[in-house]
Amino acid sequence: MPSKVKKRGKNLEDFVESIVSQVFENYEIRKSFRGAKGLTTAKADFCIPSTQNPSIVIEVKAYGATGSKQSDVIGDVQKNNFGKAK
Repeated sequence: MPSKVKKRGKNLEDFVESIVSQVFENYEIRKSFRGAKGLTTAKADFCIPSTQNPSIVIEVKAYGATGSKQSDVIGDVQKNNFGKAK
């Protein structure tokens, strides 16, 4: 049985998916995506339209869902910002 913490995070992901699915026809969930240069990969909760050519990458975080601090989000953004197009 999932813990309250994991359930809270999953509920938030489900909520975000309900919005993403209304706005975008194509998206992929909880997968690794390729950076803009195609040389590296990182994990994300949502890649729009796909992991091979993402225009939008969404990482869902519920404060306290994993016991991490809010400042940990900065590290996640920096990791996922490695291959942005210039």
